[in-house]
Amino acid sequence: MNFDYRINSSNNGVILIGIKDVCPKELHIPSILEIDNQELKVTGIRFISRASKDSNGITCDVLFIPETVVDIRIANNKYIQEVFLPSSITKLTAYSFLNCVNLKTIHLPSKLEKIGPFAFRGCKNLDKIVIPSSVMQIEYRCFSGCSSLTSIIIPEGVTEIESNTFEGCTSLSEVIIKNESAFFRPTTFTGCKSLRKLDGHLIEDGLLFNSEKTELYTYLGDNNSNGMVVVPESVRELGDGFSSEELVSIDLSKAQISTIRNDTFENCINLEKVILPPTIHSIGERAFKDCKKLSQIVLPNSIEEIGVACFWGCCSLKEIYLPESLTIIPNFAFKDCTNLSKVSIPLSVKTIYNSAFENCTKIKHVTIDEGFRDKASKFFSNHDTIEFVFVARYSSTPSFRRTGAYTHGRLRPCPYCGSNDVRLFCDGTAECNECGGEYTYQY
Repeated sequence: MNFDYRINSSNNGVILIGIKDVCPKELHIPSILEIDNQELKVTGIRFISRASKDSNGITCDVLFIPETVVDIRIANNKYIQEVFLPSSITKLTAYSFLNCVNLKTIHLPSKLEKIGPFAFRGCKNLDKIVIPSSVMQIEYRCFSGCSSLTSIIIPEGVTEIESNTFEGCTSLSEVIIKNESAFFRPTTFTGCKSLRKLDGHLIEDGLLFNSEKTELYTYLGDNNSNGMVVVPESVRELGDGFSSEELVSIDLSKAQISTIRNDTFENCINLEKVILPPTIHSIGERAFKDCKKLSQIVLPNSIEEIGVACFWGCCSLKEIYLPESLTIIPNFAFKDCTNLSKVSIPLSVKTIYNSAFENCTKIKHVTIDEGFRDKASKFFSNHDTIEFVFVARYSSTPSFRRTGAYTHGRLRPCPYCGSNDVRLFCDGTAECNECGGEYTYQY
């Protein structure tokens, strides 16, 4: 049988990259290939199909791999159903069987130590896999999208299961983790809507909690919830595993959480409504990025910080009233909120980054501090068509302000914009003439 190949200069072996002949139903890869009157060991396999074209010609149902092979990547193959791996394999590298959509059975070697990222991602017909006790690492997204997988046992040597490892394994009903102290990320089981048993944890209404029900890790999805989630008042901490196309609304009003983490609801493309609790102090970076249907959210006045790009791409938002405790509107905070028409920015805000409202071209009304009057054109690209309401920072000016006394204080650049155009006052405060920001200064 004739193979396409390339020489591996590092070990003088051969890496097979395709087959020239008609591929049999059962393909036994040779351990030795004769090339230019030399016998070279087959040490690697790179059967990577490109898009829908099977350019490598591997159309077998069953694949047998010899002991000489130490490195394998068989990606995007739509024919292979069963693979026998040799005992020489101690690790499966990234993308080893990525998108092998008809792979149903894989025989892993007894000395395997590591399953790399994306190793079996998209193997939607893989319904059972036995992970050897020798395995120590299971990496990022290695089983994501294995929608036929029903149960799995994680061996004792695994101490950490990484992010999104089983994301979208919609048939996964039981996970047994042999190591009771093994750590997993909140996003590890995102979208595992059939999960009913996970030792040491509670699963209720499609939500995965710790055993005390004080930490909510993820939204698994639930066929009976219609995507509407109510978080119980026992919850003190919210994980970041809520990126789901099924989530429609989430009520956090009773939860005692203070933070929404980075990326928590990113790409929840059907999320329409969010109710935040009065205990919330910060919203992380990209927390609601690309929630394209999000139209109902009220930001409580307890919020002191919103992260970079936190509402980027929320193109159904029409109005936003920023909380009075907020001091900074960061880069890309509302970028591509293309239907945003009304914005209210409180006097507490001292810094607005130029890209905060990038591509928000339908804004018609803005309430903002008088100190930002000269910079409005930098924040809003369609400033000429916006009705601005500029609000003075003080309704009555304290007496020490009227004196205009220049104290013996040491002049310092504005910490918000870096300008040296600063006024100092007798009470130890300073005001930037450039951006309107206030701060204290040193004597």
